[in-house]
Amino acid sequence: MALKRIGILLAAFAVIAIIYIFLVLSYLTGFGSSWWNRTSFDRNEWLNWSYESVSLSTRWDMIVDIQRTHDFVGISKGGVIQILGKPDVSNASDFGYDLGYSRSGINTGYLKFETDANNVVINLTVWDG
Repeated sequence: MALKRIGILLAAFAVIAIIYIFLVLSYLTGFGSSWWNRTSFDRNEWLNWSYESVSLSTRWDMIVDIQRTHDFVGISKGGVIQILGKPDVSNASDFGYDLGYSRSGINTGYLKFETDANNVVINLTVWDG
């Protein structure tokens, strides 16, 4: 009888330990934080964001809403600039925007637009790294 109780206590302890480890790892890796911190795109906040801002993840938190509400593929680079402002990085075949901290440890995000020879967006990618 005593061995059965010890077995039950050990099993309960193991379950609690596994749950605790999962919660700690989730917190440390930022798992789910992007979901809970999503915000609607606010052009004024987007344009005025910088790494010195109060919220270093403002742009990252808006990225899901931007992708959901704006279909950038097929529009010109100028059309993107009218919405998102001057890109942080620009060259002949692509341009992009810093997104700030991505809530995954110390990772930062980047929104990259690829364009064709006519400066029309053919692809966009969100980087987290």
